[in-house]
Amino acid sequence: MLDITKTRCWSKVDKQYIPISSIDFSPQKVDFIINKESIWRTSDEVLLEFSTGVEDCNGKEIYKGDIIRYRDKIYYVVFIDCEFRLTTGKGYDTNNAVSLNEDVAYESKIIGNINENPEIFR
Repeated sequence: MLDITKTRCWSKVDKQYIPISSIDFSPQKVDFIINKESIWRTSDEVLLEFSTGVEDCNGKEIYKGDIIRYRDKIYYVVFIDCEFRLTTGKGYDTNNAVSLNEDVAYESKIIGNINENPEIFR
């Protein structure tokens, strides 16, 4: 189950993560409360990335969209078939996907994320 309290939001408009304290979903729009100020974005202007519920080898929380080094390979964290997985292809490459569990996470290291560091995954 996803813990929506551990969510980060990438703004495609601002090209940065938006710190959020509250999210209000309405048709086609998302309202973010940031420092007591309400900011509206359309749903196609933001990417919501949920925590996987596990941490990497450095104790850092792993989110959907993170880029991970695991056993000398570079992976991208996705949510496929109701579970978080590491995939070698940007998107939903189920042929090369590894289930992300605590054991895999413990051997993994976050090296970036697909929004701020897309060049890592090229």
